[in-house]
Amino acid sequence: MDDRRILAEIERGLAEEDSGLAALMDALNQQFADGPAKDRDPPDSRRRRDWRVVAGIIFLVVSVLGLFLTAALQGTSQSADVDDRRPPGRAAAVLFDPGR
Repeated sequence: MDDRRILAEIERGLAEEDSGLAALMDALNQQFADGPAKDRDPPDSRRRRDWRVVAGIIFLVVSVLGLFLTAALQGTSQSADVDDRRPPGRAAAVLFDPGR
């Protein structure tokens, strides 16, 4: 059996039993009628974002992600040798004794 026909029969049966329910159903059918609503704006009438605003937002997000990744991946770049405490760029002192 067709679902729409069954629903229509149930609707008619309920409308015959309760007139208040029939009025409510008619109001709901008018409110939620098939088709586009006439009071809504079409999608083309919405304000479009300026391309500069979109580009600025994208630039900001990429910059923040870049800073975060740089800070997270850089970490400490010290070698595993803990005893090497001389300043970078300086040679270690060598003791040379020519008499030996």
